[in-house]
Amino acid sequence: MLTLPELWRQMLTRPPAPGNFDWRPCVAGDQPPLGAGLLGVADAPPRPMLLLRLPRPLAESFTADYRHQGLRLESLASGGGTLAYLALILDDDKLTDVFAALAADIVQASTTPATDMGRMRAFVQRLEHWEALLRAFSSEGLSASAQQGLYGELYVLRQLLLEGVSPAGALSAWVGPLREAQDFIVPDTGAAEVKTLGPDNTTIKVSSARQLDETPFACLFLVAVYLGPPGPTAETLPALVASLAARLAPQPAALESLTLRLRQAGYLDVQAARYQGTTYTVQGQQVLRVLGDFPRLRHADLPAAIPALTYSLDLSGLAAYSCPFTELLTLFPNG
Repeated sequence: MLTLPELWRQMLTRPPAPGNFDWRPCVAGDQPPLGAGLLGVADAPPRPMLLLRLPRPLAESFTADYRHQGLRLESLASGGGTLAYLALILDDDKLTDVFAALAADIVQASTTPATDMGRMRAFVQRLEHWEALLRAFSSEGLSASAQQGLYGELYVLRQLLLEGVSPAGALSAWVGPLREAQDFIVPDTGAAEVKTLGPDNTTIKVSSARQLDETPFACLFLVAVYLGPPGPTAETLPALVASLAARLAPQPAALESLTLRLRQAGYLDVQAARYQGTTYTVQGQQVLRVLGDFPRLRHADLPAAIPALTYSLDLSGLAAYSCPFTELLTLFPNG
């Protein structure tokens, strides 16, 4: 079978007239009845669609006015027959790449149910799942600082796996993409915040009074990943993602968890080429235990008139709080 983008390109050679649409199946056989579509629009290029063919009463039962970030979902009828389509339509060309990934994911989720109602529910539920992911999406890809920060988190994730932490444990703890105060949290055990610093930099930005507040945890670590100039060990962000994916390939559930977290961080495979030109060389790493007189502001330290703040912290004089990376493993008592 051709891929969805290939089907859309194929249909563009003979685009439908305004108000009409074309359809090509994207799954072998007739079940489930999913396909790529192209909708003719007056005074504008045709719009790519993902279509689910359903009994007409079922397709037309979907009445919600769904619009989200350049996407809309509606029912489309074809003549006066007994069948119609649930159509996910792309209206914003800036989302072309992510739409292809989203549509392929919906197709995969919608192939399992055996009934028309089950397929429609899976189609809509998978789209709802993507709503939160689309909020993190930018048509320009991740910013330079976001790429660097994600590299640091993934670098630490890989170290945890290499030290024997289970993929399920490491991935469930990685909550940085969920915008939690810390990047790794193990309930009832502790947390770790990762900061990735560029060459010749020892100062980090602390984004809130909760980020280095150990009060809610049994222990809190700050992991500083120091980057240096390009060298023989230089690595791109996509290369690090690929190495993690290869490591997790024998465990499909863990690989799916990694893919989901990456999407939640705003990293999509269809944009990976944008990141190939930037390499990272890890020059060193420092693990600090946040306790005692460690210089930080806690949430309880803020007066009511200051509900939030950010501040900078120089790590160069904090060697007294250093500890081995292996102490992070105490966050994962079950490996």
